[in-house]
Amino acid sequence: MNYVNLKSVIKSKLEALVDSKSKTYLKAVYLYDANQTSGYPYATVTQTISEGDILDNARVERVYEIGVKVFQEISEGGKTNEEAMTLMTTLEDVIIGMFDNDRQLKVDGEPSCERVEIVSVNKDYGTNESPYIILEFSIRCIKIINTSC
Repeated sequence: MNYVNLKSVIKSKLEALVDSKSKTYLKAVYLYDANQTSGYPYATVTQTISEGDILDNARVERVYEIGVKVFQEISEGGKTNEEAMTLMTTLEDVIIGMFDNDRQLKVDGEPSCERVEIVSVNKDYGTNESPYIILEFSIRCIKIINTSC
């Protein structure tokens, strides 16, 4: 499992998040920093850093750090600041719950990694054509790789 696969697994899991009415929370999820979108809220999944340690002659521990950013626009025609913040708080809880309940990012019952850790979660404001709220997760995926030294 590498960055491409881990990012794709996280993207699929984010796209599958639905509310109590079976409506998806996110309008789009991108595997890159997107400047334009088809709707709000949307998310991006990008790699940040990778590191590793040699455990022994047969195993390496690889740590993949992945950034997940969720964006919600604030506008007169869309959500107010209060509505946007309420939605982002809900999304924060839902996404944390997704990672807490699937600590190995399983696909068809098979783990994608040994464990997932949420390193940090931050909320901030930004502006492009209009103001928006950014919810940013720093996710660490730990994978033990068997080597043939």
